[in-house]
Amino acid sequence: IPLRDSTRTKRFAWTTTLLVIACAAVFAWELSLGSRAGAEIARWAISPAEVTHLSDPLRLPLRLVASLFLHGSWLHLLGNLAFLAVFGDDVESKLGGWKFLALYLLSGLVASLAQIAVAPRSTIAIVGASGAIAGVLGTFLVWFPKAKLAGVLPLGCLLLPMRSRAFLFIPFWFVLQLADPKRAGEVTQNVDAVYT
Repeated sequence: IPLRDSTRTKRFAWTTTLLVIACAAVFAWELSLGSRAGAEIARWAISPAEVTHLSDPLRLPLRLVASLFLHGSWLHLLGNLAFLAVFGDDVESKLGGWKFLALYLLSGLVASLAQIAVAPRSTIAIVGASGAIAGVLGTFLVWFPKAKLAGVLPLGCLLLPMRSRAFLFIPFWFVLQLADPKRAGEVTQNVDAVYT
């Protein structure tokens, strides 16, 4: 889990900060729903089957974007926000706020479309900012490959201090995501249990 990097930004990362706040606010809204959370998430998130069958076509673009702000658990949310906070400010500093927002949204949409292409009949909702954050990490890797990263490595209940370079850490993170493709599905399948 990254905690900081050695790259210093020149200005405050407003867009990154607003994205972090938006994801946290949406999760707070999810928690406030109690037993209605599953139904509301299903209303705003989108499953591959709904896209391939063009269910609710007028709301389809809105739901694809809304899915990027929904999360299935505290761990899902906090993991995504940690990565966004550490890497987003540097990418935003180089791109500017509006271009960073476009990168974030486009990366998330491409990731969602990739998930839809891989499992077009799945009825499991696609939720979370992981795809958008993967785009931010990829951009960070291209621009700051030698950046030093400090964080912690969770081993059971232990958190071991870790130091690495971006060119080692980020590819390792991508491999971990590919090694466990069912993880996101398991999070969203059990979403009702999170809120009740």
